[in-house]
Order: sequence, then structure tokens, then C-alpha cells
Amino acid sequence: MPKRVSTNFPTDDGSLRQLAEFIEKIRLENNYRPVGKWRYYGRMSPSWPPRLRLLIPVLLISVLGLPACTTVPVEPNAKKESPEEVSAALFERAKGLYLSEDYAGSAGLMYTLAEHGHLQAQYVLGYMYYYGLGVPRNEKEAIRWIATAAARGHAKAKQALDLLDKGEPVPRLTQ
Repeated sequence: MPKRVSTNFPTDDGSLRQLAEFIEKIRLENNYRPVGKWRYYGRMSPSWPPRLRLLIPVLLISVLGLPACTTVPVEPNAKKESPEEVSAALFERAKGLYLSEDYAGSAGLMYTLAEHGHLQAQYVLGYMYYYGLGVPRNEKEAIRWIATAAARGHAKAKQALDLLDKGEPVPRLTQ
């Protein structure tokens, strides 16, 4: 906040020179910088030492610039896996979880694979819905997934769909 300046301006016949000196005194006491010919506003910034003025840009560049330069090295001969290989590996993992009776973990992976069109996962997910293994028992979802797999040519899914149409239960899965 600006300092209060006493307003002891000489009011006798007051010349312009005295007025200018009075304004200059107020400007210097309150550290104001000129903007234009007669207007004053804002505080003057303190002058920074030259070393500090050079150091600030260097610090900004090093703090903001270096993280942008770091990259993860890429091996030129790195083997890229095809989507089929990835889905096969995920299915094997889901199958391992199913066989170890971690049905919830298996159901999550099977659902992801089934949504992406993995034929065997669609059938197994329908089976899991039918028996309520890792998911809530839901016959409509079971029929939907088994019918999807059967429509795409899965032999066991076609047999299971025929049994469901006759009102018989779907046989238990074995490895």
C-alpha cells in the first residue's frame, strides 16, 4: 500500500514548478514509475543483479525442458506381437485362473476377450453365466454368449445351444 504523504503543498500563489516538485516527491516516496508524460501508476520492480537475470532463464529451461527430452529407448529388433498372439496369451491366463478356481478373475478376462470376438472366450463366458461362476447366474446372458459363439462356428457352443433348446442343462466344462 502506498505511503501517506503529507499534503503540505504550498498554497500561497503556487507555481507550476512547486507543483511538479511535489508530484516528483510523491512519486519517489511511493516508488511509482512513469507511464506516459503525466500519468503514474504501478510499482517499479526492483532491479535484479545481472547474474540472477541470466540464471532464471537457465533454470526455467532446465526444469521445463529436460523432461520433454527424455524418451523410452526402443529396441530396433523388438518382437511385436500380433493381436491374435495377445488374445491367445490372455485366454491361456484366463483358463489358468478358471482351473485354479479363481472364477471372478477368469470371468473378467473372458468378458474382455469375448467382447473383442475371441470365439472360445465367448463360449466359456456363456457357460460361466449359465452356472454363475465368477458372475451372477444369468440364463439370458448365457444364451446370448453361447449363441454368439455357435453362430460363428464353435462346435461345443452349437451342441450346448441344442441342449438349451431342448431344456436340458449345458454339460460341465472339462479342461
